[in-house]
Amino acid sequence: MRWPLRTRRRDQHGRAPGAEPALRLEYLRDALAERTPDAYWRAAALLEQIILLRPLPVRSELFAYGVAAAYLEASGERVDTAYEPWRDLSRDIQALRLTVYDVADRLRSWRVTGPPD
Repeated sequence: MRWPLRTRRRDQHGRAPGAEPALRLEYLRDALAERTPDAYWRAAALLEQIILLRPLPVRSELFAYGVAAAYLEASGERVDTAYEPWRDLSRDIQALRLTVYDVADRLRSWRVTGPPD
């Protein structure tokens, strides 16, 4: 039995058609630039996973809030850290009403501008 990958046509250098290395690198660079997750998306993914997986016996939601807020702060982003909106977000995540993209949008909406306190 021949493997399907070995049956593809190759050019004189043994490469598959359309596999120019420079073009592939340029395509990958552009794709990564457009799809690189920002700090809010990464914090949202972290927050969602901690809340849903419940790594601690108690208060995983509070731990997730602290970790996500600290992650955003370490990334140079500032958000409103009042607990009530985070609590509501936590409840929505637990009820599976939000995707990670919705969580990231909500975190972005809490962005604080101006000099640090």
